[in-house]
Amino acid sequence: TLAKNKPVYAIWLKDQSGTPPKWLTNNNIYIYKWSEARLQDLATR
Repeated sequence: TLAKNKPVYAIWLKDQSGTPPKWLTNNNIYIYKWSEARLQDLATR
């Protein structure tokens, strides 16, 4: 997906702690906070 310049989305799961993987931010992938509404929004883009 990254190689084909298609959008990539990431969701930080509810109640997760720690630091998101660096490769997400290194590849300009925004990490959204978990919500059912956000999941539905990303799924229909």
